[in-house]
Amino acid sequence: MPVLGICRGLQVMAIAHGGTLIQNLPDVDGTLVHRERPGTFVEHGATFTGGSLAASIFGTEPVTVNSSHHQAVDSPGDLVVSGRAPDGTIETCEDPTAAFCLGVQWHPEHPDRREADLPMVSAFVAAAVRYRDR
Repeated sequence: MPVLGICRGLQVMAIAHGGTLIQNLPDVDGTLVHRERPGTFVEHGATFTGGSLAASIFGTEPVTVNSSHHQAVDSPGDLVVSGRAPDGTIETCEDPTAAFCLGVQWHPEHPDRREADLPMVSAFVAAAVRYRDR
């Protein structure tokens, strides 16, 4: 079954796959501001690994994503890290053995992201249709 984990969904995916979390990003030296205060968003870059599902959707050039989190994936367990912010924070993980299993740290449902993230949502819907039809 296709999976798209969003923000905490990515974190839950990592834990379910044996990973761990950074409990409070502001405590980690050198990290970007990923949230100024609860309920607000900041923007920063993300880059994706060539050959990954994330790169097949977004490419390998840096893109801008939104952010509103104080926790992040530390270890992905048996998931594969496929995208990072400039400070090294994990932005995407995936299961390459699955047809579509992607977790993103940002919020594609936010109104400001809907156009930028439409290719990802469309790829997820297409994977769901293929799953339904098989």
